[in-house]
Amino acid sequence: MRKAILILIIFIISEKSCAQIFDFDSSYVIASSPSFDYKNPSYSTRNNIFHFSNFDFLCYEKHSNGVTSNIVLRKFDWFQYFGEIEVTTDQNTLNLNSFIKSPSWEYHLCFITWQSNSSGDWDIYYAIYNDSTSSFQTPPTLVDTSNSDETNPHIAFDGTKIIFSYERDNDIYIKRLDYGTGTWYPDTNITSVYSKPCTNHDMINNGGNWGIIFQEGLQNENKLIRFDIFRILNQPNYYLRYVRETKLKNSNKES
Repeated sequence: MRKAILILIIFIISEKSCAQIFDFDSSYVIASSPSFDYKNPSYSTRNNIFHFSNFDFLCYEKHSNGVTSNIVLRKFDWFQYFGEIEVTTDQNTLNLNSFIKSPSWEYHLCFITWQSNSSGDWDIYYAIYNDSTSSFQTPPTLVDTSNSDETNPHIAFDGTKIIFSYERDNDIYIKRLDYGTGTWYPDTNITSVYSKPCTNHDMINNGGNWGIIFQEGLQNENKLIRFDIFRILNQPNYYLRYVRETKLKNSNKES
């Protein structure tokens, strides 16, 4: 009996000590309202480093009445969350899957992209917010005008060009915008070499290298994960050169 009581006491003490992360600081409710439903937050970091002691940005969806959702930008630092900045103000339109990126060398700029059904099908939009002037350097702007649905957008910036990635007809496309001149280049299907659907992607960049990670496979079969690295050369024909393609399957790496 004493042994059972001792074990129970040890279990209770252990549960209490493990109930919270050691030195866990605080937990904040960023957005809550009986009138709105908040979803799908996206957080911006500088070179993938958390800078909460200075300031950071996030964006999320703000839903109302079941048929309307808008994209909201929010700045915060160690002491406070600043007011909501409305990126979109549509009615009876769904603006979804927002993604935000701020370059470390110009962290006051927020590059935001999302998908919208404002024209009837799903299209990709983007905007650039300048925190230094508290205004939009680029208002919401359409990225692509095809008749197909474009979904799941991502955005990256290397100082001279903005690259958008999105999914269309079970493939992944990228599109380039020169930041200084405002010149658009045609989008490119970077998964056309694969015969099966390519979806659920993410995009990263480091210098001249750009990476896409995504899943490949039919709906009713086991999927595999691919990671493609490519370069975008500064040529008028918008030439893409693959550096490496890696396939991950069953927890084993196959190249």
